[in-house]
Amino acid sequence: MPALSAAMPTVSPAAARRPAIIPGAASGSSPIRSRCIDDMPTPSMQRLRMVEIPLAAPVMIAGIRAATVLTVGIATLCTYIGAGGLGDFIQRGLSRTDPRLTLLGAVPAAIMAVVLSLGIRLIEKLCRRA
Repeated sequence: MPALSAAMPTVSPAAARRPAIIPGAASGSSPIRSRCIDDMPTPSMQRLRMVEIPLAAPVMIAGIRAATVLTVGIATLCTYIGAGGLGDFIQRGLSRTDPRLTLLGAVPAAIMAVVLSLGIRLIEKLCRRA
């Protein structure tokens, strides 16, 4: 196992959320659905806009929702690379064994993740109705 060093690469929150979005988009726009609607006598852009995107939207939005919650969690770890944020409070509380300081960072991060998740879920429901 290699030792930790300053030369080890870091991962940005934006790069870390890609794995959650890509499988959702791929499964939402599966080729099986595309083959089923290939026989429709419509132009490809119209078919994409009226059939394929509405069928794939719930799965893609669910992937974005999962990636958003994951990013909020990862953002608290960015304090260890000097980026600051709510992770500073968590790290200081853990190092000083102070639960109040730890909760000062953890509770707002958890609330932010829940609020963003509920907001995206609301957008998902609105997209299904439309």
